[in-house]
Amino acid sequence: MKKCLSLCCATTLAWSAFGAAHWPQFRGPGASAVANDGEPPIHFGPASNVLWKVALPAGNSSPVIWGDRLFLTAFDKPRLQTLCLNRRDGKTLWAQSITPDKIEPVNRTSTPAAPTPVADGERVYVYFGSFGLLAYDFEGHEQWRLPLPPPVVDFGTGTSPILAGNLLILTRDQDLGSELLALDKRTGKTVWRVARPEFRRGFATPFVWQHDGQEELIVPGSLWLRKERGQSHRLSHIGP
Repeated sequence: MKKCLSLCCATTLAWSAFGAAHWPQFRGPGASAVANDGEPPIHFGPASNVLWKVALPAGNSSPVIWGDRLFLTAFDKPRLQTLCLNRRDGKTLWAQSITPDKIEPVNRTSTPAAPTPVADGERVYVYFGSFGLLAYDFEGHEQWRLPLPPPVVDFGTGTSPILAGNLLILTRDQDLGSELLALDKRTGKTVWRVARPEFRRGFATPFVWQHDGQEELIVPGSLWLRKERGQSHRLSHIGP
């Protein structure tokens, strides 16, 4: 199954003249979902203001951008793919695939490639509920992998990983064994893990809130929020 990727970001990023603009994670810089400058086109569609379009395997992840590189994930049964495209023309620069032992169940409107990658200029990090976490350098070489059990949910994975300094943060809320993970982004080693037994299945992505000289990790869960506070990007757990 192929999807035609006529990217809104490929069209709207024309205003930056393909400069060094970054959209590095789900909802963009600071998870605000807001671009701070530029003049995006008001109208775009299959025949209007399209810079390029390319057919790709199915996937529900949002593309992320670092400079001229665009990253996203896809599902080409039975393979889970990480793709890097040239932002200027849509040509594939590299593609890496893994084949998990078992594909998680997903909602009929979703795919096993729903979480959005996150990039930092050196590496891109991806999460697949059917496999776990992977990190690649910008040339497509695998840097590390952390296999994780598929989450216990009926509708597939929706949460995306984020970065906080040198930590890669991932929420894994599920019907049994909910947890919040912080990994060393350079090695994939676990720095800390917080159990979240009061939360059942969830599909939200956390974000880092910086205010009053502090950093708080705001973590949505089923029906309520919890915050974690840290210093100097450590984001050490302090409880509810």
